[in-house]
Amino acid sequence: MGVTLPSSLEDNLPIAEVKHSEGVKHHIISGCSSEASINLIQSNEQSNVPKYNRKVKLRADYDPQGISISILEMDETTELLEFPVDDRTECCKVGQKSYLFSIDNETLLVKFNYKEEARDFSLAITKVKSGRDTSVFSVRTEDSSATQYFQFYGYLAQQQNMLQDFVRTYTYQRAILSNLEDFKDKVVLDVGAGSGILSFFAAQAGAKRIYAVEASTMAHYAQKLVDSNNYSNCIKVLPGK
Repeated sequence: MGVTLPSSLEDNLPIAEVKHSEGVKHHIISGCSSEASINLIQSNEQSNVPKYNRKVKLRADYDPQGISISILEMDETTELLEFPVDDRTECCKVGQKSYLFSIDNETLLVKFNYKEEARDFSLAITKVKSGRDTSVFSVRTEDSSATQYFQFYGYLAQQQNMLQDFVRTYTYQRAILSNLEDFKDKVVLDVGAGSGILSFFAAQAGAKRIYAVEASTMAHYAQKLVDSNNYSNCIKVLPGK
């Protein structure tokens, strides 16, 4: 169908650091952006010691209720820590390059290397906290229902199963490529894009610009597919609702 699934959907990420304090449990994530490799350091008022004796990865993804932050092994085989950030999360900006979170019995301090990264991160958190990104979907849909829906379609395996349904996928492709006049040089909005397969078909049909909107964490993988297939100049993935 002209779309290649890369063997790895993740790239190497920049370096950061996380520190943790016992008792009050205080973590510091240094130099992180929306994606970063990090070191976890346990710290108390007197000393800092590694929480893990190796670097790990930090990834921040869109979540239906805000932002989901994951800490993973470098090979991404294991998720070591995950916590959501929503409008009820206790957090605040610290200085020009840090952000402090209170998560359960732990306190996380996110410390950036660059002011620009800290500013962008702070803006994203501010939007989540203020509810400025709240959509009609969020207002009208119960949290539990939305979470179940996006979790189901957010599984990469589920998207792969859907793509492997030849009759379904081929029918979509044929419908689009048989109506080139509806797509040639047009701007297309693909809502609930999933893996972005319909966006790729629209691009093959000659669409000038395609906006692929995906609310689940599949948006992360859809972007990888767009980049791997050299469609970045045509398809723009928009995480959100």
